[in-house]
Amino acid sequence: MESTRPKVSICIPTYKQVEFLKKTLDSILIQSYQDYEIIISDDSPDRSVQSLVEQYSFGSKLKFLKNKNPLGSPENWNESIRKASGEYMKILHHDDWFTFPYSLEEYVKLLDENPQADFAFSATNVFHADTLKERIHCIPDGYLEKLQKDPQILFWGNLIGGPSVTICRRSLNEYYDKKMQWLVDIEFYIRAIQKNSHIVFSPKPLITTSTATEHAITSSITKEIDVSEHFYLYDKIKSSVAKNDRKPYIIHLWYLLEKYNITSPKQVKQMGYSGELERPLKTLMTLKIISFRLSQLYQKIYFF
Repeated sequence: MESTRPKVSICIPTYKQVEFLKKTLDSILIQSYQDYEIIISDDSPDRSVQSLVEQYSFGSKLKFLKNKNPLGSPENWNESIRKASGEYMKILHHDDWFTFPYSLEEYVKLLDENPQADFAFSATNVFHADTLKERIHCIPDGYLEKLQKDPQILFWGNLIGGPSVTICRRSLNEYYDKKMQWLVDIEFYIRAIQKNSHIVFSPKPLITTSTATEHAITSSITKEIDVSEHFYLYDKIKSSVAKNDRKPYIIHLWYLLEKYNITSPKQVKQMGYSGELERPLKTLMTLKIISFRLSQLYQKIYFF
């Protein structure tokens, strides 16, 4: 009996914002490639997403899942992937959409024509919802090879883009770390590329991602999340970085502490980081406290 499993699963984690989701679904309707299923995992507190979905006729291609209790980001992303059955996993956030009618076909080709690869991504057309302007995000020339050799370079910046610009094989069998919110995509990419460094890239902006939207995760990121997740990510990747090569990471973390005027390990702990700080960071913090106290003493003696 012939299998009816679709080639690709379009996984859409949703939370309200139906005006953007409509663009997402409309962009799927016009795709030239048709061997797909749509998995919608809905975290919305109301029926807004369900009501919109009921206006579309995708037939048996669409599976709508209403989460009884909100899963939050990124567990809602994982839920859509868990419920998918395709050979390829194409996550597509509810406020992103396919740029061209051939976008999905191009994504499938990236893996079909590169059987040694488990992970592929494309350039991005970034739509700024606040200014209505667009720009292209694309990995710089020469950095694809660097990324394959050393995926940890993503620690300093997201060269790939949001999850919507990626596609991967089901056999990769990786999920997003539910302990993270801010650097969750970067951590996933590092892990995926460490597992298989054969990655594929298309310079075509096959996806349009929106930014500065009302419910964007970026708008809810606090300094506590920024600090704790950078330290958490460093802990996860430092075992694959030689001790002699860790200096740039330490400097980056120090700049982060300076940015938020954090002067003690205790403050870092209060921000949610439960690990141990590297000795150089502890030393720098101690020196900073000593310097600050000497400065106070100097002012007290000579100016008061």
